[in-house]
Amino acid sequence: MLTLPEFARWLSLEIGQYHNQKHRMLGTTPATAWNDSLATGVTPVVPAHPEAFLISFLPVTRRRLQRDGLHFERIRYWSDVLPVIAQPREPLIVRYDPRDISRLHVIGKDHHYHTIAYANITRPPISLEEVRHAYAALRAQGDKSVNEGRIFEFRAQQRELVAAATAATKAMRRKAERRRPPPSITLPASTIDYGQEAVPSPGETWTASR
Repeated sequence: MLTLPEFARWLSLEIGQYHNQKHRMLGTTPATAWNDSLATGVTPVVPAHPEAFLISFLPVTRRRLQRDGLHFERIRYWSDVLPVIAQPREPLIVRYDPRDISRLHVIGKDHHYHTIAYANITRPPISLEEVRHAYAALRAQGDKSVNEGRIFEFRAQQRELVAAATAATKAMRRKAERRRPPPSITLPASTIDYGQEAVPSPGETWTASR
């Protein structure tokens, strides 16, 4: 099973491979067909606002603006722009990246997206999956009042365990490598017959001059 970053890397490699393989319908590679079309004067359409274009592909939800900011997955978000773009209790369209929900993207009355960060900016980035896993684990432990602080504490403990386990595994591997005997070296069999008299080469003989 791949993690999201691993899948993203795999997908980018697959796309690169696709663009550089001959296409049955095109008769050439997609990359070559693209460059050929540009040479004829075709101009690619570029989004007027690339960041907003990318944000539009993110999952969407709705949240009402509270007096202390926005709340998403039990985490509070705040920005000074919130009171400007909405009134308390007003519903807002919110987009988020499941891989990192340290920021939300909220569309305002100006029809532009505004980035809203954690209210507590010292919090580290966290994925939606990590938040939901922490909430479920804490509830299973009997914690009836799971809040933002408890979620980030649980996440920190989980990552510390992973880091310690990774370090222990590396140490065990290094120890095993040190204990492993060096590979034996087998020399090729000699082809010299030491039972015959050695014949000197011309450079190894000396004749006294008269």
